[in-house]
Amino acid sequence: MRRAKPSHEERLIDAAIVVIARYGYRQGSIARIVAQAGVSRATFYQHFEDKEACFLAAYRAVTERIQQDVRKVGSEERGGADPTGLRDVLARLLANADREPAAARVVLLEALAAGPAVRAEHEGFLGKLEGAIDSYLDERAAERGMRLEIPARSLLGGVVNVVASRVFRGETGRLGGLLDDLDAWLCAYLAPGRERRNRFTWAALNPNLGPPVAPEPSPLDRPPLRRSATNSAAVVASDQRQRLLAAIAVVVSRKGYEETTVADVVATAGVAREAFYEQFRSKEDVFLAAQAHAFQTSLSMAAEQF
Repeated sequence: MRRAKPSHEERLIDAAIVVIARYGYRQGSIARIVAQAGVSRATFYQHFEDKEACFLAAYRAVTERIQQDVRKVGSEERGGADPTGLRDVLARLLANADREPAAARVVLLEALAAGPAVRAEHEGFLGKLEGAIDSYLDERAAERGMRLEIPARSLLGGVVNVVASRVFRGETGRLGGLLDDLDAWLCAYLAPGRERRNRFTWAALNPNLGPPVAPEPSPLDRPPLRRSATNSAAVVASDQRQRLLAAIAVVVSRKGYEETTVADVVATAGVAREAFYEQFRSKEDVFLAAQAHAFQTSLSMAAEQF
């Protein structure tokens, strides 16, 4: 039977995946999408309000294929060689990324650069995967008497970060080679028993892991420092830097990286534009500095608790 000819909407969705994977969300313009799809700009606007709406539809199409792929594992699972059943899930996810590298890049990387609607969809998708993994592991533990003593969120985050780094480096096509290492990592958390801690019981354990850490007050909660007899230039510059790091996080979480401007950051930070360029070269520079700062802070807090 001949496959039905794809509709204009389907062609635009497929084109958006290809274009955004190739050029990135910022450079993946509507002009490039319609050229890839072989339709007119007017046809694009018959189906989508803007680029983000098109990308949202593309993201949903990709993640639905991933979820369908994973759902097949339960009915095709083999024997009892794998005490958790997760090896087959991992194998299918890696094969999916190898088979559709553009789709993998869209989900793992470009979704994080898109606007609020796509990023909200991305968080929802990860939440669904986490819940599905929890349920799956509960079933396997009950059936086979072995539990995987690791939170589903940690499991998901570890696998996603490893695969995303390979996708970023363009190493799709051989991701299947990660299967044995990932499987060995997971099996290191195996423990006997038919009941495992799900995300709710892991959360309930938090009070027993040490006293809660009070969050540091944001630099944006206080007025900016001004040069005075008690505030040297170095003290003021340090305060401005902390305010700019906090501001880029606030603005990007609200607007997305691509829509954020230096003007937004300095307005939120309450500092002059000149002060921004004394500290950073560009929006990208301050964004990377904020990432590094957050990473260092989280490591310090974790090390202290450990």
